[in-house]
Amino acid sequence: MNEESDSINERVKNALKLFGGITETLSNVLQPPRELMPEKQAIYLCLGIGTMGAVALAYVKAPWYAYATEVFLVATVAFLLGRK
Repeated sequence: MNEESDSINERVKNALKLFGGITETLSNVLQPPRELMPEKQAIYLCLGIGTMGAVALAYVKAPWYAYATEVFLVATVAFLLGRK
């Protein structure tokens, strides 16, 4: 029983290390250029998050309609941000 809980604790620690590195990398990627207007920065950020979502869907081997939904949502939000 104790070996089993040690194994689970190790898995959790490894997962936290992995996701910590991923979030540091992605936080640097998602910073839009400062010379853009705020509306354009928001669109840039929205498209970056949508791209990350598509990568995450590919990682979990999601069906095609998950990708279609992701693209639709990102395009809708980017369009609405652009109109504001």
